[in-house]
Amino acid sequence: MDGQSEHELKASSKETVFLFKSPKESEHDKFTEVLKHAGFACANIPVLSFQFVNQEDLKSNLSAIHLFSAIIFTSVRAVEAVKNVIQDIEDNLSIYNLQSFAVGHTTVEA
Repeated sequence: MDGQSEHELKASSKETVFLFKSPKESEHDKFTEVLKHAGFACANIPVLSFQFVNQEDLKSNLSAIHLFSAIIFTSVRAVEAVKNVIQDIEDNLSIYNLQSFAVGHTTVEA
């Protein structure tokens, strides 16, 4: 639970907020930062896990990237999926030349 034991949370003079969400791997959690700044103790409790599926299909399609005009990323997870399989494709330079689009600011940054 985000570095604090159940005993420490009970002993804290701060009110505790439980955040039931998946933790972010690459950055600090903004919910936690705001709540801590407001004087709350936070406990992050992950309730979801994520697993990529159809990796072989994705790899097969990316290997035939010359058949496509563009790629549209609709989520950060989509970007992560492509990054995961692109390493295993021998001639992956053509993928970087493909016109690409992203939906949403966070997806663009991924």
